[in-house]
Amino acid sequence: MHLLKCLTILSFSTATLLAGCTKNDTPSSSDKPYHQSYNVEYWLTDSITYMTASFREYTASGPTVRISNDSVIKVNNLTYNYNYTGTLSQGWRFDGVPDLNIELLKAGLPIRNTVSTSDVGDFDFDSIIAGTLSRGGSLTVSWTGDPLRDKEVVSISLKPIGLSVSTFPGITKIMSGNTITFYSNDLSLFKTEKLKIILSRKIVIPLIQLDGTASGEKIVEKQRYKEVFLTD
Repeated sequence: MHLLKCLTILSFSTATLLAGCTKNDTPSSSDKPYHQSYNVEYWLTDSITYMTASFREYTASGPTVRISNDSVIKVNNLTYNYNYTGTLSQGWRFDGVPDLNIELLKAGLPIRNTVSTSDVGDFDFDSIIAGTLSRGGSLTVSWTGDPLRDKEVVSISLKPIGLSVSTFPGITKIMSGNTITFYSNDLSLFKTEKLKIILSRKIVIPLIQLDGTASGEKIVEKQRYKEVFLTD
């Protein structure tokens, strides 16, 4: 079961990364300023943290940059320890939910940024969810936690367990309040026996330490989830 959870998480993360790397077809090293993009996912239910780092020239829409020989990036003093096959992003996986110290060394000069769990507010499910749901019924999900800050977004995703995200990625809805309901027209789309309900809270924050005139951001997300069975 733990392996299944991990595979589901990795499938979701890898799909997100692949989508983010399709703007340019020919990545190369560059001595131009790097747009830094750091994506951190705190999986609170499993107490695991994933981070990826990707780079472009100047802006988020610039040509993709491959880290050259005179550059290196470390997170909590570790070079990347997780390989997202087929992508240009470098990845890290940490047990627990640590704060992260990011250091990009470019031509020997350090560019330092941090990611903290406090960058995004705390939250949790605020509704009792039955262990078995009917595809012909409905699902109401509520959350509770810190008041939303400017630019924070809470969403609910329903993901099939045991099915590739490329076959059916599931459903995601942004929550405008603290409660949202999925009806039979949503639940009937899922053909698997199990469903993952993912509660996500995310924010995009500009980086403080930039590479010259380039821009940069950190995308910080906390996630909690529950798993339920589906019946007809």
